[in-house]
Amino acid sequence: MKLPGTPERLTAGSVLKEIAKIIAFCLSDGCVSRRNASKGGQAFTIEFFNKDKCLHEIFSQSFIKTFGVFPTLLPAKRTLCSLIHSREITLHLLRLCNSFRTRACNSHPICPVWNGKSTFHKEVSLGCGHPLLLQQIKILTEKVLNIPVKEKKNGIRLSKTESIRRFKEKIGFVKGCKVHRGKFKGLEKNFVLSCAIENTLPAGREPCES
Repeated sequence: MKLPGTPERLTAGSVLKEIAKIIAFCLSDGCVSRRNASKGGQAFTIEFFNKDKCLHEIFSQSFIKTFGVFPTLLPAKRTLCSLIHSREITLHLLRLCNSFRTRACNSHPICPVWNGKSTFHKEVSLGCGHPLLLQQIKILTEKVLNIPVKEKKNGIRLSKTESIRRFKEKIGFVKGCKVHRGKFKGLEKNFVLSCAIENTLPAGREPCES
């Protein structure tokens, strides 16, 4: 399917790579939805929520390269939102991934899974409420990347120094992303990972509670 505005200069492999990025962003902190509009008809929206502008820039570049569309960056409650209204792109993404819902909900529509939280407390925790996605994350870390993890409620965690070292080397965080709450607020996430590996605290930071 060729979408309106799709740049012709990209190869098929390049387009797939950028679409993979978009899907990853939407699954982690976004939403791709087709729902009834208040004035009748249907609303088709793609949204990505995050506090880090560098992630929004990557998200926007992927959209421009793939679809020729520039997302609108808007302030949202305690965060930022990149927003796209497009019927064609929404339906295209939903054909590739029929659901972008990753957290549970006990109201309509009922979902049988529970949502989790992601925290860093002298460990790396990856939270996800969807059991199938959680299983895929576990397979990726243990079987593909050879990073041993421990299961916890609604997620997995890495607490051993060697596991955190492998996580930083093979996965890590997007360069420039910072911690937005807690004792390490304002510090770059990859820097905090290095501190955890070296067992040293950043200057001026109090030790974590045990």
